[in-house]
Amino acid sequence: MKAILKKHLLNALKNGSAHASFGKVLEKVPSHFRNVRVEGFPYSVWELLEHIRLAQNDILNYMVDPNYSPGLFPDDYWPKPGSRMHWDKTIREYSKDLEKIKKLVKDVDLLESIPCGKRGHTYLREILILVDHVSYHLGEIVLILRFNGWW
Repeated sequence: MKAILKKHLLNALKNGSAHASFGKVLEKVPSHFRNVRVEGFPYSVWELLEHIRLAQNDILNYMVDPNYSPGLFPDDYWPKPGSRMHWDKTIREYSKDLEKIKKLVKDVDLLESIPCGKRGHTYLREILILVDHVSYHLGEIVLILRFNGWW
């Protein structure tokens, strides 16, 4: 049972399962459009991508650091207004953290409480939150792309 659960979680982390994958969504984003805020949308595609990365990194730290301390919301979870876009760096750091998370899924008992021991949260809970969070914001990116005729 645990092996099949891990397989399903790794699949969801890797390719989105029922949703478009991270890579498929990002390949549709024209380079000139990455940091453009479209009227009616509060974020650019890069701002959403950077938010996904920041939140994923926070969830990873929450799962592995016994002394975890949350950042301030929204300041530590969204890029600062006027931040310089670092598209490739954001993708590289997102991918690096994702590999650590996938290794964690393979190595831990998913029903075990995370090390910081807060509220009895398990690895499984945190992975599900992560998959849900990424899917939600990728959906927003798809909506922005559709609105502009690129999806």
